[in-house]
Amino acid sequence: MARTKKVLTENLLMLAYNIREARAKKYKTINEAAESFKADKGLWRRWENAVIVPQRPMLQKVANFLGATVQSLNMEPDGWEKIKVDFLQRLLNKTKMNKDYYMPLYQSFKKSAQLPDGGEQTAPERKRDDAELLSIFLQITR
Repeated sequence: MARTKKVLTENLLMLAYNIREARAKKYKTINEAAESFKADKGLWRRWENAVIVPQRPMLQKVANFLGATVQSLNMEPDGWEKIKVDFLQRLLNKTKMNKDYYMPLYQSFKKSAQLPDGGEQTAPERKRDDAELLSIFLQITR
């Protein structure tokens, strides 16, 4: 039986981002969260890198552990349109996962990353946004 190729979806990416954000509010590192939750840190990392989705019972336990709800972990966060391209770019750069997994979704987001007036972000705006998001990302993943 042939194994189907796993495809990254926006919903999976959103869940991973929300788990990461909720974890960062309580724990500085994935290791701390995984140890407190009594889970393998590799498993926790795969959740935050959008590699796998916790099954419903496990997702409920994770939500309870993080002081969140399953519904809130599956909701679009404020500013998601702006965050998702940068978050996915960080995953492309920081994980050992095959880039073929992230690239199709990243390219589709990149094509639609337009400012409200229809123009692209200027280089200084992108640089400022990248610096702010990198700072947030580093705080979250410490």
